[in-house]
Amino acid sequence: MKITLTKETVNTYAPYVRISTTKSNPNTGAVRVSNSGARWGLSGTDFAQLLKASIFMMAYSLETVDSIRQEYDLRKDVEFEVQGISPIEVIQLSESAVNREVPKGGRPKPKFANLEGDLIVYGTQPRKVGELSSAGKPIKSDEGTLVGVSSDEPKAPKGSKKETLKVSEKANKEVEKKEEVSDDSSVRFHNSGETVLPVNLEKELETLKSDYKNLEGSYNTLVTDKANLTKELKGLQKDFKAKDKALTNAEEHITKLETENKGLELRKTELLSEKADLEDEKKNTAEYIQTLEEEHKGKLNKAQETILAKEREVLELKNAQDELSKQLQEVRASVNALKEQKEKKTILGALFDLKAAVVAGLKKLFGQK
Repeated sequence: MKITLTKETVNTYAPYVRISTTKSNPNTGAVRVSNSGARWGLSGTDFAQLLKASIFMMAYSLETVDSIRQEYDLRKDVEFEVQGISPIEVIQLSESAVNREVPKGGRPKPKFANLEGDLIVYGTQPRKVGELSSAGKPIKSDEGTLVGVSSDEPKAPKGSKKETLKVSEKANKEVEKKEEVSDDSSVRFHNSGETVLPVNLEKELETLKSDYKNLEGSYNTLVTDKANLTKELKGLQKDFKAKDKALTNAEEHITKLETENKGLELRKTELLSEKADLEDEKKNTAEYIQTLEEEHKGKLNKAQETILAKEREVLELKNAQDELSKQLQEVRASVNALKEQKEKKTILGALFDLKAAVVAGLKKLFGQK
């Protein structure tokens, strides 16, 4: 539920709210409120809510407060909206109400008859002012008994005229104290044509002085809070500038990293392309090496065959050489024989034989090859 409290209502009833705490439990407060003979009590840790609930119970009629209290818990079920006063000011008002001395007397009567804001109309019965006798008794007239002192007023003791006058003045003062005073603009005795001023002017003055001191304290607190908040604001602005600069540097660093990342991604693509090319080249090289190996193997086999053939040729040449050596020996033997036969044959004939033998040997040699 939501109930609206005006700034005027809060300022009127707040000075009469006292939030009581104990040393053992300073965070829990209790309030006591009386209204038209009824008394209520609340306790809780939310001092601002206790203050607003107390003002509501003072400012509204007994019937309205009872109807709300029967359905809702004023500490948590009712949201009090204060118009014209900031939340921090409400908190300061609640803090100033902790264990303070409440003005004695002078508290305004309930003002509102219902939640719609209808005002309570207070009135007094028309009465005539009578004169008091020297004994303080009302004087009768043709119209009946006039109002003077009540029937339970103390009678003036017998004595001097001076003492009787003092008792009469005391009775008049007590009558004035018992008379109810309505709003500032009300008239106590309608038939007299005179406006009756409040009796407790001094008490109201003390109340106003107390309110002024409270307001002055609240103002000083607000000034201090403003200075602290200004200092805190400057610190926050400084921190904000530092964080903003750090954020700008971070964004620049992120941009730089993103640029580097793009370069790395491009380089990665290039490297992957180069890797694919190298793999293709490696595959081609492997195939080429295999081809070369096969060619080398073929050539090696062919070379081995050639070597074997050459070895056979060498062997044949060696055999031929051996044969030629034999033939040479035979030729030498023939030469020796020719020398022995020198005398029998002519030199021409020997040469002819030698030639024939050499030719025959060569023919035989090349014929075998």
